[in-house]
Amino acid sequence: MSGKEKRRSSSVFSMFKRKSVSDAPEGASRMGNIDKGFFGEDEDEEEENLMITRRKEGVGLLDEDPDRAETDFFNGDKYVGDVTNGKRHGHGVYYYDSGDKYTGNWNMGKQEGHGVYVYANGDRYVGEWAGGKHNGSGTYYFKSGKIFQGTYKNGSPSGHGVFLYTNNEKLDGEWNGSAYPDYGIYTYANGDRYGGSWKQGKKHGIGTYYFVSGAKYQGEYRDGEPHGNAVFIEANGKAYEETWQSGKRKKRTLVTTVTYTGSAPAAEDAAGEGRDRTPSGGAGAGAGRGDA
Repeated sequence: MSGKEKRRSSSVFSMFKRKSVSDAPEGASRMGNIDKGFFGEDEDEEEENLMITRRKEGVGLLDEDPDRAETDFFNGDKYVGDVTNGKRHGHGVYYYDSGDKYTGNWNMGKQEGHGVYVYANGDRYVGEWAGGKHNGSGTYYFKSGKIFQGTYKNGSPSGHGVFLYTNNEKLDGEWNGSAYPDYGIYTYANGDRYGGSWKQGKKHGIGTYYFVSGAKYQGEYRDGEPHGNAVFIEANGKAYEETWQSGKRKKRTLVTTVTYTGSAPAAEDAAGEGRDRTPSGGAGAGAGRGDA
């Protein structure tokens, strides 16, 4: 007996890869990374697979009720669960020859509703499905210990999400179908925070870096580094208008009234004693820390 089966490759939802971005000008050390990953559609390959099905009829069920079936495919895949009209429908477990396994609900041959997908490499997705793709709320657990919690649309992160790192840092942001958020707040292990725009995993556009010391850098970034006009406010209240170019401060003027031209995301100020730091890498002649 032959039938069409969708076979999920082992590279489904390929993993986040740690992208280290050095953005520490003037000798400061890099502080922070953002994880990069592919959240696109499953890499399905439609194949004609010969299959051997052993049906397990339900006792006392009506003809239209789902039956149980155990199906072995010659490619090594296996399905055990409910079927209707020859399609996976209801609850079932699909074992992939790659070592992956899906356990959950099905709707006419595709994952639908709640399901758990365990990857051969130890990663795991727990959440909602629709049309055979991640759709709705879901949590992706990495073998390394990192966790992504958020909403998915057609297999990709879309909407609000939080990425939790093993070093107690986190990125809370808004995704739009790509591996990186358009806007997000990155909280560092030491309490520093950056809130603002991102592009391809780097600070880019308008943003504000808040130091746990109480100081803050408010201004423009490009490719992860301060670039353009900014205002730096020390913990003691002193304000400086600054001009930056590719992570290096070119001009600094002490002002009594802050006149920054532009907008920056609002966030709470941290309290404490300040020190002069660079806004993209560490202690130095400027403001703060690095890229996520």
